[in-house]
Amino acid sequence: MQDLFYLCYKSEMSDTQDRAVADAQVANILDAARRHNSSARVTGCLLFTHDYFFQILEGSEKDLKTTFARISKDTRHKNIEVLSQGALEMRRFPESWMGFSEHAVSEEALFGEIGEAIADADGNLTYSEAMVVLSNIAHLMDPSSDQRATATG
Repeated sequence: MQDLFYLCYKSEMSDTQDRAVADAQVANILDAARRHNSSARVTGCLLFTHDYFFQILEGSEKDLKTTFARISKDTRHKNIEVLSQGALEMRRFPESWMGFSEHAVSEEALFGEIGEAIADADGNLTYSEAMVVLSNIAHLMDPSSDQRATATG
């Protein structure tokens, strides 16, 4: 069995002048992610809102390095920042090759949530803390969902 790792990053869409072009780019990014990640056995979740991406990837260390190198070279992304990475005991997203959510959340709320978590973690999010950010962003996207999450362990 391969050792599991995770990588969590945020980025910004490069060209957002034309909404139709931006929407097509998001669809292309998602299609490419699903295609490449499926063959590499990389799973995870991609959130997109107001031209910003927040993604958690899971897989072997080698496959994550290859995947992130590809993402880093993709000119549709800019201001890419790794928020957290490390070893993982089990996949959180074992069934889907790449979950995706696209909802309107204010930029301030999105980056407030991420910034608060990073500050609380002294700049290095654990996997658990990254999952809390993911859960809380999902809550911002759908306030009728379960209560906001808190980190454990």
